[in-house]
Parts: sequence; C-alpha cells; structure tokens
Amino acid sequence: MRSSEEIQVKFNLAHPILITLVLMSGWELACHDTKKTSGSASVNVADATTTKQLISGFHAVEGTGWRWTERKFSVVLGPPPNFDHVGARLNVRLYVSSNQLKRIGSITLSAQVNQIQLAPQTFDKEGEYFYKRDIPPMKAATKIVPVRFFLDKAASPDTTDGRELGIIVTSIALEPR
Repeated sequence: MRSSEEIQVKFNLAHPILITLVLMSGWELACHDTKKTSGSASVNVADATTTKQLISGFHAVEGTGWRWTERKFSVVLGPPPNFDHVGARLNVRLYVSSNQLKRIGSITLSAQVNQIQLAPQTFDKEGEYFYKRDIPPMKAATKIVPVRFFLDKAASPDTTDGRELGIIVTSIALEPR
C-alpha cells in the first residue's frame, strides 16, 4: 500500500502533464470549430462559439463586444486554405484608449506565429487600429496555428481595477493571401 505522501509526489509530477494535455485537447476542439467556417480562421472575442480559442491573457467581454488583454495573450486559429503554400495574413482589430496612453505611454505590440517572430507596431495615439502582418507559407504540424502576442508594457493592477490591462481587442484572424 502506498503512503499518501508517495501518492501526492506522483500527482505533483503528473500535474504539469495533465495541464498540457487539457490545453492541447482544448486547442484541438478550437481547431475543429474553426474548420467549419469558410475563408479565414477568425475569432470575434465576444462570440461565445469561439471563446475557447482565446487561450490566455484575455479578460471578460465588455461594452459592445471587446476585451481587455494582459501584457501577454494568445489564441489558436485554424489555418486558412493553402496556408502551407501561400501563407496568410494576421489581422488584429484593436483599440488603444487615451486613458491607457496617459497611464503608461506608447504601447508596442508584437506577435509570434508558429515560432516565427512578426514585426512590432507601436501605438502612441488613441484610436482603432489594425495590426496586419504577412506570414510566410508553412506546413502546419497540426490543424491549429498558435498565435502569441506580446506588449512591451501594460498597466499594473491597482485599487480601482485589479486587472493587468494592455490593449482592447475585438477580433483576430488568419486571412488567406
């Protein structure tokens, strides 16, 4: 018979593996949903049918259908048609608020798709923007394309809002080129 201490040690060692498997199965489910769409694989951050594609770094839906991000955030998207031959275009629709700019200054967004670093873009004025970057053709190892985003800074949680706040995002898409 095993001691409870021995069982606890084995569970602690298996815990990261379980988390990885759960995340990967969620990514697979997200991919299957995006394959049902025609054209580009996209996520409207307010759409409940694509919420599971928002992997990390997104806060709850607000206002008319947008979400604040944290400094680092990520999604999984299905590859658009002919991704392995012609590549795609990453298109992020975002908003930078004047309050955020007053609080932390200009904000630089960069992204990584399948380990390929995309060029950054800096925002120093309030307004709606599109972060668009071409992605070269690549053979997707799976039916999902992980996209990781990085901001150079974000507002730290404070007494009025306990969340880390980066930028406001409404949609993210991989579009055919």
